[in-house]
Amino acid sequence: KSKKSESIGGLFKARKLLKQDYGRLTVNFSEPILLDDLLDQFKPNWKSITMKSNKKPEWFKNLVDACGTEIMERINSASHVNPINLLAVTLLSTPNHSASVDNLSQQIELYRQLLTLLPYSGRVTVTTLTTEEIFDLGIKLGFIEVVSHDLGDVIRVKKEQGILMTYYRNNILHLFAASSFIAMSLVNQRQLPRKQILRLMGVVYPYIKSELFLHWTTEEFVEYGRQTLQVLKQLEILKSAGRIVERHPGGSLEAGKLRVLANAVMQTYERFFIVIAVLSRQGSEQITAPQLETLCHKTASKLNLLYGFNSPDFFDKSLFKGYITNLKDEKVIETDAEGKIIFTENLKTFYLGAKQLLSKRIRHSVLNLLEPEIAVEKDKEG
Repeated sequence: KSKKSESIGGLFKARKLLKQDYGRLTVNFSEPILLDDLLDQFKPNWKSITMKSNKKPEWFKNLVDACGTEIMERINSASHVNPINLLAVTLLSTPNHSASVDNLSQQIELYRQLLTLLPYSGRVTVTTLTTEEIFDLGIKLGFIEVVSHDLGDVIRVKKEQGILMTYYRNNILHLFAASSFIAMSLVNQRQLPRKQILRLMGVVYPYIKSELFLHWTTEEFVEYGRQTLQVLKQLEILKSAGRIVERHPGGSLEAGKLRVLANAVMQTYERFFIVIAVLSRQGSEQITAPQLETLCHKTASKLNLLYGFNSPDFFDKSLFKGYITNLKDEKVIETDAEGKIIFTENLKTFYLGAKQLLSKRIRHSVLNLLEPEIAVEKDKEG
């Protein structure tokens, strides 16, 4: 009886959600996946195989995983950027999820220019509405509100829509993976050699690729980053002199745009830093993968409370598990017979790279939070 009640209640909730106005629907089609080609790749003689039991062979499991990843990557390659996506990726990257009308308009136009001048793929489309029409639609659908002020109106995310706006933002984060990374690398550093920025992009790419379902190889991502640097210079967001890339002075309009752009994918890199920081603080052969996941989850959860990210996926345990799996795949870490994680000096490369990307405030907060948590975990083991 309770199950029946829950089902009926769920139907009413679903009906209420479906009745809500979400605006106009746009459908894009991705490149089709040819299953025969995928089967040939994993098991060239698959047509002649006779399954003698219900147990799935290892190659079949790998095929299913690869097929799932390919589906997600192709969906991302055919994204449509709608007005609410643009509002979400911009406003959720600002303090208090709010911005002046002028600043919000300029940031949205910057994103449109990035998507147009350097498309993620030929199948990605972007709304043609003007910024004024985007604001009107956001207000009409109940995602944002305008706060009047004598010095200029402010647009902010409605408090009850924060989590839903996170969903809209996450749907297009992959489109800004390169530009946001570049912005992040220069927000806390006035200038950096172009070569160093691109090297860091290559180092972290395998770990963000799986989370954001990016379609590039590492080499392609670095090349896309090189092109992105040129576009950001063309749009006067960055400056360059010879081999050095430089941001505009803090307090300038360009520096403000760069900071908001950096914040778009910041949480993805912060999660990565948490994993590396926990491992570095614990030391090699001191912690198992499940313990590492738990510590990372707790640290991220506390940061979420301290800084009000209002983003449940920031401390999603499955994302940390994915990072750890990728570190194993990239041979940065391995496990001993007792399941303890072993790492070499290579981990320092990731740690130093991650430190360059994040603000001192976040770095220090992560490291300060780790000390008591690590002590508690060790007490539990004893």
